[in-house]
Amino acid sequence: EVAFGMKEGMMLSLTYGKKAVIDRVQQGLRGPMLNVYRAPTDNDWRSSERVGQKWLSAGLAKLNRLVKDFQVERVSLFQAKVITSVYYHSSEKSGFDHRCTYTILVNGCIKVENDVKPFGELPILPKIGVQMTLRGEFSNFQWYGRGPHENYPDRKTGAAIGHYQSEVSKQYVPYVRPQENGNKEDVRWVAFLDSAGEGLMVVADDVLSVTALHYTAADLAQAAHIHELRPRRDVIVCLD
Repeated sequence: EVAFGMKEGMMLSLTYGKKAVIDRVQQGLRGPMLNVYRAPTDNDWRSSERVGQKWLSAGLAKLNRLVKDFQVERVSLFQAKVITSVYYHSSEKSGFDHRCTYTILVNGCIKVENDVKPFGELPILPKIGVQMTLRGEFSNFQWYGRGPHENYPDRKTGAAIGHYQSEVSKQYVPYVRPQENGNKEDVRWVAFLDSAGEGLMVVADDVLSVTALHYTAADLAQAAHIHELRPRRDVIVCLD
């Protein structure tokens, strides 16, 4: 069972059998929504471009959402479509148009297609993708991509492509000052499982960059020291 909110223009809950992977009863747990921000790194602050400050000045960390359209279409007995169109704006003159199409199949699979169009004057984007929040019990982390340690587009040669298993809590990298960390590149599929081995699998059409932590980008960006961080029970997933 999957539920959407017309007012929110997004997925509110996702349940397989009796297990809620995304649960609208718990505050803050929501399905995929546009995300173009990450916590700045030391280099983002120190570089001559000071892109970290430009991201904040452009409002990328706190985009305002306005639902433009919400449609439900019964395609056949075996599938239905939910189409959401959301306008995100960081200022009056810049932002993003995000159209997302969910094709829901009777076997429990959901095909998700995202079309994102930026407009106006924006800085170089730190990322573009979606963020979703899963219940904390789905913290067993498996992926087929680069690993086992964190890797990024500019430093991934030493991270071999393979099938890796770990826990979300072990993905956090304790830099002296909290910042973006734990990313995995060239991910073909990723799964978030509970103790029974059940949960959610995301399969890419091509490849994804994936981050799974017990912290949001805001948690990392607002903390000046490691001891100021408080891990959330939820799993914060970024698919970029």
